Amino acid sequence: MKESISPREIIDVFNKNTDFKQRIIKNENKNIYIFFIEGMIDRVALTQFVIDNVPKELSLRKAVENGKISFCACAEAESKKAVISGILRGMAAVLDGEDAYLFDVRKTEKRSVSQPDEESSVKASKDCFVEEVKVNTTLLRKKIISEHLVLESIQIGKQSNTEVVLAYMDNVANGDLIKAVREKLDKIDVDGIITPGVIEQYLSSKLYSVFPQTVITERPDKVCRHLLSGRCAVLVDGLPIGYIVPATVSQFMSTPDDYSGNFIFASVVRVLRYFLLFVQVLLPGAYIALTTFHYEMLPSKLALSIAQAKSGVPFPVAFEILAMLALFEVLVQAGLHMPKSSGQAVSIVGALVVGEAAINADLISPAALIIVAVSVICSFAMPNQEFGNGLRLWRVVIALAGSVLGLFGVVAGGIVLLSNFARLESFGVPYLAPFAGVKKIRLRDELVVFPDKLNRFRPSELNVKNRRRTK
Repeated sequence: MKESISPREIIDVFNKNTDFKQRIIKNENKNIYIFFIEGMIDRVALTQFVIDNVPKELSLRKAVENGKISFCACAEAESKKAVISGILRGMAAVLDGEDAYLFDVRKTEKRSVSQPDEESSVKASKDCFVEEVKVNTTLLRKKIISEHLVLESIQIGKQSNTEVVLAYMDNVANGDLIKAVREKLDKIDVDGIITPGVIEQYLSSKLYSVFPQTVITERPDKVCRHLLSGRCAVLVDGLPIGYIVPATVSQFMSTPDDYSGNFIFASVVRVLRYFLLFVQVLLPGAYIALTTFHYEMLPSKLALSIAQAKSGVPFPVAFEILAMLALFEVLVQAGLHMPKSSGQAVSIVGALVVGEAAINADLISPAALIIVAVSVICSFAMPNQEFGNGLRLWRVVIALAGSVLGLFGVVAGGIVLLSNFARLESFGVPYLAPFAGVKKIRLRDELVVFPDKLNRFRPSELNVKNRRRTK
């Protein structure tokens, strides 16, 4: 039922705000009130399409219905709350005492679409998400021109009223998955969504896991590829990123560039990534274990070389490795928080100078520095930064286990890490799918890259409506 809206009530809500503006136009029958917030509306559009066309004899409703006041984005407000919400979002509200209409004459300052900063591409698409959600949904529409692409808008945040968009392909995505994502978004009860972590926490099934359970990306082409495979995506107004669910380890180890070039080379690179994953996690702990508890397992020449280089170092191997890992983390954080023009230079020069000085002062051995440097470089090869952060934390845990229990501790740490992966799931999909937790293990297009011509079916673990991709 339509609610009676009094202009006085709207004025009372906003009368303390200096940027709230009102315009009163006297009609033969009644006054017409125009409300808007300065700086959020296009003054030219408001004047040209609304104010100049306000009739002197007709009612506001008849003027809109007859086209006297014509504007492409115009909607009738049914309640006082709708009028207030529209004004706060940058619309112009026009009231005549009986009827109220909202005209979308917003003029927002937004960043232009540019190249991705964090996820660079060689042959793939060069555009990335921006802070304006309408621009982001347009980027998806341009890449997937289909009536089956559904974009549902949800308002979240008791204070911020942030617009959140749920995207999916209704002819592909599983209905239970769509319902589960929608329910989790509806359960978000916070004051506002300002940082990316809010959405991620509510979409995660295991809140205290260090590994991400949503794929965060700034690339529309990556989102579109996963939408076509049967996953869902979430876009948030004010955040230049998109969330993809459900998430699996294989997603964190792949990039859109894998499908942009020769699939044989891309397969070699992807297998190399998995190898580097194990190297970065296990290498420091294995070095500590071998040089502390299992010296006899090393080749004699290598053992003598390590012992000779370490002869003047007063600290144990475990302390060397853990101290250097901590130092590299400090240099990484320093590079992230310093200006871009000097951040990388400080990180590189700091590592070289500190490492060289520590070796010359016999504080660490050259072998320990090499081991830590190789592990750190391998961690930078991970395509997803959030997933790489979890692996970096487990690298320290396994190094500590190796310093106490030797190789048994390293193996036990690796088993615990795999079991941690095995117990995680995202919206009912196992974290290790399709390598484990599914009826049929699939390496095709997961461990190795297959061309689209041969990759005919969508992932079975998603239980999609239409499994076939190509004929």
